[in-house]
Amino acid sequence: MLEPALTIDESPSAEDIALVAQGMRRHALSQIDGDESPPIACFVRENGVIVGGVVSRIVQRRMFVDLLWVDETRRNRGLGSALLQSMERVARDRGCRDICVSRPAAFVNPLHPGEDEEFRESQIAAQRLGLTLRRFPVRTVAEVNAALQAMARDHIDGVVTFSNALIMSQRNTIAE
Repeated sequence: MLEPALTIDESPSAEDIALVAQGMRRHALSQIDGDESPPIACFVRENGVIVGGVVSRIVQRRMFVDLLWVDETRRNRGLGSALLQSMERVARDRGCRDICVSRPAAFVNPLHPGEDEEFRESQIAAQRLGLTLRRFPVRTVAEVNAALQAMARDHIDGVVTFSNALIMSQRNTIAE
């Protein structure tokens, strides 16, 4: 029997990255015993060209926003908020309890999580949407589950960002 070979690949293929992402998603779903919806997306197009978009999925009445992007030249015009609001409507129509926005760890300052530029932008966006942020540090699946239980207990419906810490935002319109 051959030993597994570890290799560093500084320019991995999209297929290899997708394989790792699929494996991670399968494992996560096995931990929560849930079914995953096919991807749900909303795009902003100008002259037929995508200049922004959001891609989500639903697991056990919880929407996960995996990707959110607006072209740099079109930012600060409300397109990102409009994209998130479109997913909020879909979540409400499908009976979701909340929306979780996944933020890649690459965007988190490891020395000061929550004090990076993206977090400040999230705070500004949350305030515009009428959200109140709450922070729960999480490092394990058990801590994530405990934070989600606290969210349910406190009737917090809204946006959740996973990184080194869990950011919860109250948003009453999801429950309406």
